[in-house]
Amino acid sequence: MRYKPKSLQSVIIFIVIVVVSVLLLSNLGIGTTKRGYVGNAGRSSWSASYTLLDGRLQHTIHPETDTLHVAVETASGTLSMEMKDADGNILFSEGDLETSSFEVDVSGKVDITIKASRHKGSFAISSRSDGAVQTGQIFLYGEEHASKELLAKEFELWNTYYTDHGMRDLFVELPYYSAEFLNLWMQSNDDDILDQLYQDWDGTAIHSQDTIDFYKQIKRECPETIFHGTDVGHQYQTTGERYLAYLRENGQDSSEQYRLAKENMQQGQYYYQHADGAYRENKMVENFIRVLDRCNGEDVMGIYGTAHIRIDGMDYATNTVPCMAN
Repeated sequence: MRYKPKSLQSVIIFIVIVVVSVLLLSNLGIGTTKRGYVGNAGRSSWSASYTLLDGRLQHTIHPETDTLHVAVETASGTLSMEMKDADGNILFSEGDLETSSFEVDVSGKVDITIKASRHKGSFAISSRSDGAVQTGQIFLYGEEHASKELLAKEFELWNTYYTDHGMRDLFVELPYYSAEFLNLWMQSNDDDILDQLYQDWDGTAIHSQDTIDFYKQIKRECPETIFHGTDVGHQYQTTGERYLAYLRENGQDSSEQYRLAKENMQQGQYYYQHADGAYRENKMVENFIRVLDRCNGEDVMGIYGTAHIRIDGMDYATNTVPCMAN
């Protein structure tokens, strides 16, 4: 099927994807229930998959072309979709959508409303039919740390970006030196480095076998992954000191890696001495930008606790400064 009306340019897309198990979001419709939900709400596209969606969702997109490509999968329940242009004219409206794909001709921004009644499946709306993504995009995923279900979804997403789009840079909520140890481990023939990191994480939210299995799956199936840690220096007395010792043993005590590790450790020391959540959030932003600038316009994916990636959120500890993604 084909429907009519034409396009708007987009620049670099900043996509925030919040991964949750069950979440009620008032700004997306009071009483909307999501289970096993993974959503991608971008400037020029919108997609989600889930085991249950019940309620109403809304999103505005700015297509890159004059055609929206829509795919719907219905395993059970019902899903309806309506699209309107900037003047409120209906471009597309249909209820009880079955598994199908179709195109809608558009012009300018498009307001989309989705109504679901105990729907299980997925939908994808994009102005790109070839699956290509623009360069310089940041894909941020929020998580509840060490959730087996969410880690499985995150691996699935990373594997898709890695395999289909050639991404290699994965940002994680770890200190600089912890990610560097992960990169060393990726090149090693055993799990000694990973086992030491796991011991260092004792008492933290990521001290879980599911977290270890997640990293091992990346090593097996996405072996060229490069980890980038952008958090302040947690475990500075253990992981941090051990990384400095490793650099000294290899004659790299004057290297940039040594300097960055020392700076990161100092960030951790200040954070824990002052219990300053605003300081941590600001440093996460600085660290993220520093690494991103060195990725030379490559698309990147990041996995962080949901509190750090709310697009309009404040830091969860003090509520005084914008959170990392804001």
